[in-house]
Amino acid sequence: MLEPYGIAALTDVPPSQLQGTVQDTDRFLPGFSALRDRLADADPAAAFEALDAFLTSRVLGGVRHRTRVDERTQAAVALLTEEDIPVAELSRRLGISPSTLQRIMMRDCGITPKSYADVCRFYRFVNAAAQLPAGSASGGELLALADYYDQPHLIRTFRRFSGFTPSEYLRLIRQHGPDYATFVPLETPTAVR
Repeated sequence: MLEPYGIAALTDVPPSQLQGTVQDTDRFLPGFSALRDRLADADPAAAFEALDAFLTSRVLGGVRHRTRVDERTQAAVALLTEEDIPVAELSRRLGISPSTLQRIMMRDCGITPKSYADVCRFYRFVNAAAQLPAGSASGGELLALADYYDQPHLIRTFRRFSGFTPSEYLRLIRQHGPDYATFVPLETPTAVR
């Protein structure tokens, strides 16, 4: 699993320049498009092996001079991954100001602590919801499970991260199984809403 600050080991492009954008992969991982094209018809095992070799060569090739991530960023990521913590509380636990936390997270991860907390909360919810027995996902149950303050907030957040409502998503999970909690195969791609 790649930590949110892991991209720094693979590219010279600062993470803050990648956040919130859609970019050609070759801009920050030169040669990736050629690899993708070469592996378009490869079996999955060969494709993953080639991808691993490509990424390993980037890391071992010393792509980035500064791959050392601030230990406070690492601690913030670890805490946010495990629990939903307000930024002020997280800053207090780390012994730094909220503005310093924001600055180091943007530098090292390309994302604010609040945005990363939102992603982590969504990830925890999706995985927990995928484990619910079929037919037991009422709006109230989902809201309690998600730890969101109201149903519209849950639905907006869910659509933002997945493109689906919670009930649409759970229907797909039931169809494809709980292993697809973070990846739902679609027959036709949907537009980002």
